[in-house]
Amino acid sequence: VVHARKGIARYRLRCQGVPAHAGGNHRLGASAIREVARKIEQIESLTDYAREITANVGVVSGGRVVNQGADHAECEFELRAFDPTRLTELELRVTELCSKATVVSGDGRASCACLLERLPGFPPFPRNKATDELLSRYSRLAAKRGMQVGSIARGGASDANHVADLAPVLDGLGPIGDDAHTPDEWMDLESLEARAHLAADLIVDLCENP
Repeated sequence: VVHARKGIARYRLRCQGVPAHAGGNHRLGASAIREVARKIEQIESLTDYAREITANVGVVSGGRVVNQGADHAECEFELRAFDPTRLTELELRVTELCSKATVVSGDGRASCACLLERLPGFPPFPRNKATDELLSRYSRLAAKRGMQVGSIARGGASDANHVADLAPVLDGLGPIGDDAHTPDEWMDLESLEARAHLAADLIVDLCENP
């Protein structure tokens, strides 16, 4: 089962450039694609595995035709961390990085402009004492059915993230499986019944012994 999940802060960065003909007037243009490319490198460089924080740009688009300096470009990215403070630090850093454009035209008279938009995300679900106590209760119930329970922190988020600050939360109580979001994703059908019974045991136990 899952005792902690990373929070996710999601963003869309839009860059407005200055269009110009790629041959005749190249020095008059400021490429929005070049601006976004710089920002992507800066954003992804914030990843720090030792601190369990990641920054990932997942969607990029821009430009109209190959013979024009791009007048627009955008990317969507996300920041992830278990620790709320670290996630806030990441967000502040990204806001600073994206607050101003750095690409200017060859003649120095024009520059790009950037707009950072925050998208819906997930607050962090950090491990805590109350969740550990709930995990212990779940493990005792599992032992009565001859099952052993392990727990893990996951980098992915779920609905549990939105309530973890309100009450003890356990996640991942469903069927056993792995390789999520890949062509090889799988589920053990035989685990469905056992896990359903165990979840029911926990609900009954919480109602009878609050």
